[in-house]
Amino acid sequence: MLRTFIVVTLLLQLGCASHSAVKASREAGIEPAELLQTPMIFSGDGHRESKGEQCSTTGKNLFALSPEMRRYLQSAAKGYTSTQRMNSVIDDLKKRNFYLQYDLNHTTSASEAFSLQKGNCISHAAMIVAMARHLGLEAHLNQSSRNAGTQVAESESGVRFRQRISHINAVVMVSEGAFIVEQDYRIYRGKDLNLLSDRKAKSLYLNNLAIEAMLRGELEQAFVHIRHAIERDYDDSTLWVSLGTLYRRIGDTTLAQQSFTHALNLNPGDAMALHNLALLQDSSRFEEAYVDNFIAPTDRPLMSGEALEGAQESEQEIGPLAR
Repeated sequence: MLRTFIVVTLLLQLGCASHSAVKASREAGIEPAELLQTPMIFSGDGHRESKGEQCSTTGKNLFALSPEMRRYLQSAAKGYTSTQRMNSVIDDLKKRNFYLQYDLNHTTSASEAFSLQKGNCISHAAMIVAMARHLGLEAHLNQSSRNAGTQVAESESGVRFRQRISHINAVVMVSEGAFIVEQDYRIYRGKDLNLLSDRKAKSLYLNNLAIEAMLRGELEQAFVHIRHAIERDYDDSTLWVSLGTLYRRIGDTTLAQQSFTHALNLNPGDAMALHNLALLQDSSRFEEAYVDNFIAPTDRPLMSGEALEGAQESEQEIGPLAR
């Protein structure tokens, strides 16, 4: 028996564009702001988000420390300098065998990663960044170009998604430079970094949550996540591609086409938007969803911090952060 799959393209990357894109979309009869209005298909039951839900759907909780994490850092962080304290935390995490149960399609916040000990590379990187910042170090998420790959996932309703995977890791800054902390707590000197602002990191986090909600068939929740992501990063074409994918999933091909078109006005080179538009025009083709995730099973997270002791100008593993 033949099965037809919806082919969609989702990107979890961040981008930028200009006001000319909005002008071009309006000239084509597309009002981007209207694409963010809640679709009629979703129940208008007046549900109001709790404070916890609001933090999750707006990304405010990505780097937030829980009381449990604060207590842990108070006991585990030892030393006179921020770097020494961070080194002692990393050593303690290794001794405890505190490794996340890896789940590509379960993006957790820093506090969730710590309490559940589960998530993906975004989850681990967010946890490291949150701890480093609490100890007085500058730290960021980093988008790595290494270890990209693909895999196929299937939603609970049988829709297949081909996931194109990229990696996010943590970078901690110290006086002697930037350093990478692996998910297994190995440390490398940071090279060719692409550090993300917190605004972009949170929109990336929300876009991941949207993709994961789509895989579970929770389309209304997916819409909430992607709308908040776009509100944070309005000019990111990849977020509009995700919105178009969602509209394609709920059967509104007009809004899907408009979302993909606006994505192309923001970024004419967006291959995923072009791909999805082609699929809308050729319904006879088998469709398999594409999803770009910033998470990879074999990534190497980047971390900046005071120079790691014995750091090399290479990807050779080095010791603790410099004292």
